[in-house]
This record gives sequence, C-alpha cells and structure tokens, in this order.
Amino acid sequence: MPEDTDSSSKVVRLLYANSGIGVLALGSDGVQKLWKWARTEQNPNGKATANIVPQYWQPNSGLLMANDVSGVILEESVPCIALSKNDSYVMSACGGKVSLFNMMTFKATNAVFPRILISWFRRGLMLKRSILLILAFLLVQPCMLHLSHSSNNFTDQSALIAFKSEISFHPNDTIFSAGNWSTTTNFCEWFGVSCSRRRQRVTALNLSYMDLHGTISPHIGNLSFLVSLDLLNNSFSGFLPHEIGNLHRLRKLQLSYNLLEGSIPPTLHNCQKLVVLYLDGNNLNGSIPKDLGMLPRVREIDLSSNKLMGTIPSSLGN
Repeated sequence: MPEDTDSSSKVVRLLYANSGIGVLALGSDGVQKLWKWARTEQNPNGKATANIVPQYWQPNSGLLMANDVSGVILEESVPCIALSKNDSYVMSACGGKVSLFNMMTFKATNAVFPRILISWFRRGLMLKRSILLILAFLLVQPCMLHLSHSSNNFTDQSALIAFKSEISFHPNDTIFSAGNWSTTTNFCEWFGVSCSRRRQRVTALNLSYMDLHGTISPHIGNLSFLVSLDLLNNSFSGFLPHEIGNLHRLRKLQLSYNLLEGSIPPTLHNCQKLVVLYLDGNNLNGSIPKDLGMLPRVREIDLSSNKLMGTIPSSLGN
C-alpha cells in the first residue's frame, strides 16, 4: 500500500472499486480509505497496476468513511465490507453498527438492518467471510432499488457532481451558480440536464458552447439512462474515458472541438444504440478501432481534424 497509510491501523479487508481504477481498504480501526490510479501516458486507462503507485483520494469535504466502533473489542470483531453493483455505495462494519456510505461524498446513509445481523457483528462471531458478503449484498440491493426509483436518485446525482468536480474553469456563472448544480435542488432541474418523466433518470446532458475547461470524469459512465451527451465546442482535455462504453442507451455522442487526447477507447463498441458519433476537432491519436464499423445503428461518424494514424477500417464502409 502507499506510504501514507496510517501505521496505527492495519488493513483487514481490501476490494477493487470504481470498475478497477481504485482500491478500497477497511482498516482495523473501522475507517475505510480509497486509493485511485491516475490516468497518465504510462497508464492511459487509469487501471490498477503494480507499476504505478495509486493516489490517496478523499472528497473536498474531508469526510472519512468511519464505522461506529464505540464499545467494540476490535481484536475480536469480524470486519465486513461489500460494494453495491455499480460501486456507488459501500456497506461495512467492524464489530459495531452496520453503515452504508456514498462512495462519492463519503457521507453515511441512514439504513435499517435486521437486529440479528447487528448482534452477530457485535458479538464478534467467527462467521465465514463468504456468508457475510452474501448477507451484505442482499441488504444493499433493496436499498439500491429504492434509491433508483426515487426522484432524488443518488446514483445520477453523484455522477453529475463528479463530472462537475473535474471542471477547472467555467466563465459562465449561470451554469454552476448557487441555485444550480447544487444538492439543495433536484438534479433534473440543473442547467443542461434532462430527465425522464417517470423514473427521473438523466437522459441528456447538453453543455455545448460553454467554454468549460477540465477533464471528462469517468463517472459519466454511471449515467446508465443517458441517451445524448453533447459537450461541443468547449476545452475539455485529457483522455476520453473508456467508461463511456457503459452507456448502453447512448444514441448521440457529440464531443467535437475540444482538446481531448489519447486514443479512441475501443469500449465505444459497447454503445450498440449509438447513431451519431462526433469526435472531430480534437487531438486524438493512435488508430481507429475497427469495431466502430460494427455498430449496428450508427449513421454519422466524424473523426476529422485529429492526429489519427493508420488505415481506415474497412468495416466503416458498411
């Protein structure tokens, strides 16, 4: 682990998080810490690797994901940790109260858990890890289902907040003003955001011509109902996150005239409903993924004015 790990606490549980770009550690003191691998030229996908030391990550609020261990004999406790399906939440305990944390804000979410499970943790019974993880999964899933149908959907909200956090400059004050893009208001009312009426899920994000500077957060891939992403004519730099391939409902991807670099992620092939793909006017390099021509519904592709090399895949002729 990185050198800044707290020497007074040892790691008792370790999980890969954020689709393999981070590692989550539960310490013997009940505190969970998160490390992430940065996107660099040596590691363009930001995936876990033994060749690069991950960076300790914490939200700007300075919050820690700390379990309640009051009155607990830590040496006799049975630590437990489990991630939700899309890594938005983590449930854990270290011999005391079972806690549910938001992975973006580190805030604890109030949840009701069966008394029998809590008593197991408090007594420190030596249950097998696999049984604990199964119980944890069964408890997290109903909670996630409830949240996904709420008008204040935490998954989409967290993804949008993460997207905003990667923007370093925005001259237009109306975009991220105090009453806009704030957790005090419904994210479906935020500037540039459109939601479905029934489920209140984000279906479109349009921030074109806003002179925004920064990078595109990989958490954009958590907007699972997104149909249209339009960031035309801004100054987004860095790599195009491969997590965009998680947007299976995406039909329009408009990222023209930015400062994006690196290669075109092959994961775009997973966007099987994609109709329009505009990546022209950037600094993308490398070759054109041959699988782009295998997208069944694509009608328009513009990759001009980049630094792409090699031949045009014959599949694009179809």
